[in-house]
Amino acid sequence: MKKIICLIAGLFLGTANAGIIAIDHNILLPISGTENIDLDMDGTFDIGMAERFTGGDKSWVTLDSVPQSTQMVAGFVPEGALIDNSLTWLTSGFQDPVMSIGNNYLGIFDTSLGAFFGYATITYNGTDMTLATYTYDDSGEGLVVGSTSVPETGTLALFGLALAGVALTKRKKIN
Repeated sequence: MKKIICLIAGLFLGTANAGIIAIDHNILLPISGTENIDLDMDGTFDIGMAERFTGGDKSWVTLDSVPQSTQMVAGFVPEGALIDNSLTWLTSGFQDPVMSIGNNYLGIFDTSLGAFFGYATITYNGTDMTLATYTYDDSGEGLVVGSTSVPETGTLALFGLALAGVALTKRKKIN
């Protein structure tokens, strides 16, 4: 019985720190000027962004207007790409990558809270550009663009209770 209680307690305690964190921003990017943005909500501006600063379907992304705790990948990365230390990271400067209609992903390496890999999702509808979300892995591991599903603690606890029930049932049959 003690083993079962320890198993259930382990399930609850082991899932308290999920790993993948997605922060909704939904910030409409300004047409001119640069808006400094705190991606991870730690009180430090991580990146500067603007819409159509250079015209048409281009965004403006800069690291020069913020403290040097953030690095970014040159250009956008496709969904399914692995964001990790194997990429080439820009530590300063700006870029104005061409936007595609829909979601565009900018690889981010942020050291303001730790050393976390992540990506900013910038949506473009043909007219407006919006910083939709910032997603990162707080374990420091690499992150696949588009992977935001983390098992719910309740689901894992339910699974643990089911296993405990099976173990108790087998134990009663043996006796």
